[in-house]
Amino acid sequence: MAKGRANVDLSTVGIDLPNIVVVLSSLTKSRGGSPSELSHELPHLREALTHRSYTLENQGFPDNERLEFLGDSILAAYVSRRLFMEFPDFDEGRLTIGRANLVNTDVLAQLARQLNIGDYLTLGVGEESSGGRSKRTILAGAFEAVVATVFLDLGDESAMEFVDRCLLVNIGKIEIVESRLDPKSELQIYQARLGNPLPKYHITASGPDHMPSFIAEITIGTRVFSGEGPSKKEAEQRAALEALSGLLGKDGDVSLANDV
Repeated sequence: MAKGRANVDLSTVGIDLPNIVVVLSSLTKSRGGSPSELSHELPHLREALTHRSYTLENQGFPDNERLEFLGDSILAAYVSRRLFMEFPDFDEGRLTIGRANLVNTDVLAQLARQLNIGDYLTLGVGEESSGGRSKRTILAGAFEAVVATVFLDLGDESAMEFVDRCLLVNIGKIEIVESRLDPKSELQIYQARLGNPLPKYHITASGPDHMPSFIAEITIGTRVFSGEGPSKKEAEQRAALEALSGLLGKDGDVSLANDV
C-alpha cells in the first residue's frame, strides 16, 4: 500500500456503504448480524479483525498482519488492472499515481470507517484506551485484511466484487491528482521514469515488543539512505524522503509528480 495521504475526492469512493457485516453477508449465504455468525463461511474473519496489540497481550491467537500483507498485494494487483482497462491513454507514470491515489492509508481508512470496521476490531487494552478503533493505520490494515479474508474464504471473484463495490464503484469519476504523493510513492515513480529497478527496503528492528523501533535502508547505486520510525511503514517513508532529498537536492517538500 502507498501509505500516504489521499489525493482523491473521498466522496466518490465507497459512497453509501452499508455495515461491513451486511456487505460480507451479501457475499455469502449467511444472514448473520456479527462476525462470529459469519465465521462458518469466513473462517479467517476473526483473525482479520484482530490487531497485533491484542495478540501481544493474549498469546496463542494470530493477528491480522499476515492477512494485511496479502490484502495489500491483492488490492494493488486488482486496482492496477482496473486502472489499466479504465484509462487506456494513461502512461506508466499516471497509472502509478492513480494506484497510489486509491490504495493508500487515507482512502482505505475512510472505507473502513464507512463500513464501521472499527466497531468489530479486537484490540489490546492499551490500544483500546488510546483510541485504536479510530486510528487510520489500524483501520486501513484491517480493511486490507478483510480483502484477504474474502479472497481466501470465498475466492477470487468474491474478492473482486468486494473491492469493486467498496473502492472502485465510481472509478470513472475519480480525479487523479498529480501532486503531493507520499515519499515512498514519489521515489517509486522517480525510479520508474529513469528505467531503474524499484527501490527495495531492508528493515531491521530493535527495542521491546511493546515499543519497537525500525530502521529502513534503501540502496540506490552506490548510495545508501536510511530512515527510522516506530513502525516499518514509517521507517520506509522516512528513508524514501532521505533518498529523494539526496538524489534531487531537495529538503522536505518533494513533488516529482508535477513533472509526470
